[in-house]
Amino acid sequence: MLHEFLVNEIKDLYDAFADSHPGILNSCPCCTDRRAFEELAEYEVRDVPASDMDMYASEAVGTAGDERDFRYYLPRILELTLREEGHFYPERHSAIVQYTDLSSWSERHRCALIDFYRAVIRCIIEWEYFEVLSDWICAIATSGCDIEPFLATLENSPSAIRGFFSANPKILQGRLQGMWQRPSEAHDTIVRWFYSPRIRQRLD
Repeated sequence: MLHEFLVNEIKDLYDAFADSHPGILNSCPCCTDRRAFEELAEYEVRDVPASDMDMYASEAVGTAGDERDFRYYLPRILELTLREEGHFYPERHSAIVQYTDLSSWSERHRCALIDFYRAVIRCIIEWEYFEVLSDWICAIATSGCDIEPFLATLENSPSAIRGFFSANPKILQGRLQGMWQRPSEAHDTIVRWFYSPRIRQRLD
């Protein structure tokens, strides 16, 4: 699993977001078990059980906590995603990132997340873990990152291009694998990239 190769990057992520500790994690009394969220906030973020993090991720920002709280818990969500534990998958966190508007984050937090994404893609390419590549590309794009630098990274690896293509069986119909919310300019940018002469040449 990817977490085995990204130990230092996970640590850096925790360090970068540590300054946003929520203290008390408030939640809607009509929609949630408030005591459960209060107990969650008592854990050190690295020790939050997957089941509790799953509960939080389902309610984050909308009915439990605010944007600062989400940024504090994001490293744990991403670590569990890399571990492929429970209900954690790449696209799960990205819709919340998009909702909080990545462009409004502090430069430190924004750069930390983008650096982490870069490390994930490099790791996928290095270890040829292409079965999860489409999911991570979708998550990165959905979160509001500029997807083109990540596509440029893929271009440095012919095997990554082929692996990405193979994981998208509907690309010839102009559709990518993953939990895309359409319409999506990022989705269409990737489709155009697949159809560009330089990429088609490498696939032939």
